[in-house]
Amino acid sequence: MNIRPLSDKLGFGFQSPEKLDFPGYREEKFPHFWCYHYTPAAWKWPEVWMTCTTTDVVIDGFSPNLNKTLHIGHLRQLALANCLSRVLRGSAFVSLLGTTGILKSSVDELQEWFDFVKFQPTLYYDALMPQDADIVPRHEGEGDKAGALAWDGPRGPVVVFRKADESGYRRATYAFHDLAFAATVKPDYYVTGVGQVEHFQNLGLDKKHLPMGLVMDSHGKKLKSRTGDALTAKEAFDEVLAVLQPVPEPKKVIWNIVAWNLLATGRSTNVKFEPELWVKPEAPGMYCSYTWARLHSALDGQDEEVDGSFGDEKRMTQADADIAGFAQYHLFHIGKANASMDPAGLANYLYDLCRRTTKAYHSERIRGGRPGFRFAISQCKLAIEECMNMLGMFPIVLREENRDA
Repeated sequence: MNIRPLSDKLGFGFQSPEKLDFPGYREEKFPHFWCYHYTPAAWKWPEVWMTCTTTDVVIDGFSPNLNKTLHIGHLRQLALANCLSRVLRGSAFVSLLGTTGILKSSVDELQEWFDFVKFQPTLYYDALMPQDADIVPRHEGEGDKAGALAWDGPRGPVVVFRKADESGYRRATYAFHDLAFAATVKPDYYVTGVGQVEHFQNLGLDKKHLPMGLVMDSHGKKLKSRTGDALTAKEAFDEVLAVLQPVPEPKKVIWNIVAWNLLATGRSTNVKFEPELWVKPEAPGMYCSYTWARLHSALDGQDEEVDGSFGDEKRMTQADADIAGFAQYHLFHIGKANASMDPAGLANYLYDLCRRTTKAYHSERIRGGRPGFRFAISQCKLAIEECMNMLGMFPIVLREENRDA
């Protein structure tokens, strides 16, 4: 069903291109759609709306080389893969790991990140890809490819084995490993940097490529460490930690900050790494973390359950219905992230929901307050928690909040 949230100008509710039978909603007819406004009797997103479909697809979401430490770009790829693995229900994630010059420290680091964010793809190794000619057909190269073995791609021959060395050994190329991986594991999509666009075009895999933008410095230039090398993932975390006020579980807080900022920009758009701005209390990653913590404390860590019909005006006001209804929009944005394989809209909705919820709970007492209001705020907390979970962020009890909230 093609229903969408209303714009702020029209209020809280949803629109449909056709007239619907939803008792309890206040409806209006516009020239090209029907508008349905939330009321205390009907504050939920329509149950006929499916948040997302189960996707039986295989995605190569995170495939670093193991001959060097992970860098800041890998963090964005990991955050995106981790998020998509949650949004795309039923999907399988795989990784093709480069093993030339493999370092044990890189293997250990990779597994530490997987364990930390709770993302575990099925691992494959390029050196173990089958080299049968019937999997990746090849022939003697010509011209500038003479001496090498080439595969006939859609844009011309692609070298898949380099020239033989003195012992007669031919080293397989990056292109060969990707072709063998495509033929055997058969990923439906590949999440890699925009710099790989031409590579996937050469292999005829461009329709399956989900390009990801770069992580740049505050001036829009390539991000480097003090030594001039690419900024490592650990160095990026250390830079955020250096400007972060003391908090419980700082690694999880830093991940929330970094993950939100890396996901909230469109997948193929470059992101600026600006830790001084990211750690401010009003900055989205921090703000969302603190909002959930405040709600968790104010609701005593419990999700509100109130007896009776919330259509009763004495229990739930129109303002309660509006904020509870807006919380239900998270279903739409999860579905949109599922369909587009881009969680930017979901991340920005989360921030908007946190701001609206903060404004609401400053207007009225939560602890010991009206059941209808507590219920509405509880719905916001549940939606915030679900969005954070979908984005791979951690709900964290940061501090003991005001007991009179």
